[in-house]
Amino acid sequence: MKAQPSSIMDNTQWQTKETNVAKAIAAIPKGSYIYIGNGAATPHLLVNHMMHVRNALEDNEILQFFPQGVLPFADKMGDRFRLNAFFADDCIMPKLNQQVGDYTPSCLSELHRLIENKLINVDVALIKVTPPDKNGICSLGIGVDITKHMVEHANIVIAEVAPQMPWTYGDSLVSVDDIDHWVENDIALDQKQILPLDLPEIELIGKYLSSLIEDGDTIQIGGEAARTVFSHLLSHKNLGVHTELMTDGVMHLIEKGVITNEAKPINRGISVFSHAFGSQRLYDFIDQNPDIELHPFSYTNNWVNIAKLKNIVAIQEVQEIDLTGQVSAVTSGDDQHGGFWGLSDFIRGASLAENGSPVVALLSTRLPTVCGTSSEEPTRKSSIVPTLKQGSGIVLTRSDIHYAVTEFGVANLRGKSIRERALALIDIAHPDFRVSLLEAAKQLNYISPKQQGLSLTTAYPKEWEFSHTTRQGKTLFIRPIKAIDEDALRDFFHQQSNDSVYLRYFSHLNSLPQKVLKSASDIDYTQDMAFVALHTTSGNSQEIVAIAQYFSNAYDDAPEIAIQVRDDWQGHGLGKFMFHQLVKVARCRQFTSMKADTLRGNQGMNHVFSTAGYPFERKSEFGVYTYTFEI
Repeated sequence: MKAQPSSIMDNTQWQTKETNVAKAIAAIPKGSYIYIGNGAATPHLLVNHMMHVRNALEDNEILQFFPQGVLPFADKMGDRFRLNAFFADDCIMPKLNQQVGDYTPSCLSELHRLIENKLINVDVALIKVTPPDKNGICSLGIGVDITKHMVEHANIVIAEVAPQMPWTYGDSLVSVDDIDHWVENDIALDQKQILPLDLPEIELIGKYLSSLIEDGDTIQIGGEAARTVFSHLLSHKNLGVHTELMTDGVMHLIEKGVITNEAKPINRGISVFSHAFGSQRLYDFIDQNPDIELHPFSYTNNWVNIAKLKNIVAIQEVQEIDLTGQVSAVTSGDDQHGGFWGLSDFIRGASLAENGSPVVALLSTRLPTVCGTSSEEPTRKSSIVPTLKQGSGIVLTRSDIHYAVTEFGVANLRGKSIRERALALIDIAHPDFRVSLLEAAKQLNYISPKQQGLSLTTAYPKEWEFSHTTRQGKTLFIRPIKAIDEDALRDFFHQQSNDSVYLRYFSHLNSLPQKVLKSASDIDYTQDMAFVALHTTSGNSQEIVAIAQYFSNAYDDAPEIAIQVRDDWQGHGLGKFMFHQLVKVARCRQFTSMKADTLRGNQGMNHVFSTAGYPFERKSEFGVYTYTFEI
């Protein structure tokens, strides 16, 4: 139950601070730096009346992070007000581009230090709070974020007392002694159903993101694309949450028992946020809920605190990424849009955490930030670009992120070379742009000019991805080979015994030439197929333990099969299993027969081929068996 105004009627000092909105605004000196509370905690009654008292406010600078709703001062920019924004939304962005406002880039974890050291001045704080309790304490409710620090350092604090504001736990409390003037405004809080865009591509991103989250992980979510993951986490267990914004999506996971926070090393059992924005049901859920705490950005976004959350998966939406892994989420060229938000805080904090996973999510294409006046539909652009435009705000460097996710898949960039990064990112780019990205990567010397890019320019057959459990109970991920597997394929070759190499290649080889590795890993999926069996090792890296492939022949309607299993994985039934998968693909592509050559002394493969269950004819010549299978 929310604190009621009647509970502090006997507080004479508090009652003397009550005023009407006109007098409250008149208490703001000209030339002041005015901070306005954020999101659904935006004090609209105060903000709306800033315009009503003519000449009461002049030459004032507005400090804002993320206000919500109609902001009447926005039309007075350059006249009576100037804006200093820490985040540029669609409402404010045009003002910045018109040079009647400023954008101050800062990690949210550092904002409180800028205030404490007076690098950012705050004279007046306009905030929204609950009514005081019997001890003379108010709660900042759903808007703690940077407001807590603004209150502590402002010369004048003017509060809009909102009985509808939820009372929250954590570091959200403000004493009535810190409030100089207050007005009551008993209206419902702004509500917003913060849901991802209803697009199939967005849903695919959510599905890919969920594959990076395991039971017991702590999650941090930022952005529309990232929030698509919520609906794909319902079968997960014992997740934790430590993030900036609480939404209805998080609430649903808590209600379903998916989020318990029991595996978190800090704030165990507690969901931690800085602000909340959503439905009235969300606000009711938060109100006086001891399992939910709201803290300032100085706590939630502190790298040290984030790094303590082992197994944290930090997912942030970004705008652009170049082929080396540099990320822009603030600007595209000279067009200002967005801000640091908590992006760099959580990505870098997660990279420092034990088994942490920094992830960026983005749609593979986007509309231009600033549209022209043409009536024609704007042309979509690739969000994966060869290089970021001059003037783009780089918020993450090449070494910051581990995974990039689009609706076309997941690119693992951790510990990867520029060549591997470029190939991995082209692989998840929109197919319409892969050819141009491939050519640009060659021109930039990121990849070899001899890279054909067959697998990058034909549709990747995702339908042939699956998990497989071997006879010994080992779980493997089986998928079609990709151009990015070139180095892993070389490692696979060198992990074979000399005997295994001889049985596979019919000769003693000390190495595989680069051109052979490229042709084996970069294939045209419409003509050929190759499966790799991947085993996940410590650090979430993957190694190839088996490969099965067929190659179509111009002179024969029967594609040729080759299968190899790493020595230490032989006896798991992998050879026969992967042979069956090749046959399934061949049947789908209307092949009626397949061929394979194997040495007479290769007992393992001869056993696989002769017992697989397909009718075959076998011929022997010069110590080699040639099998022809009817499939």
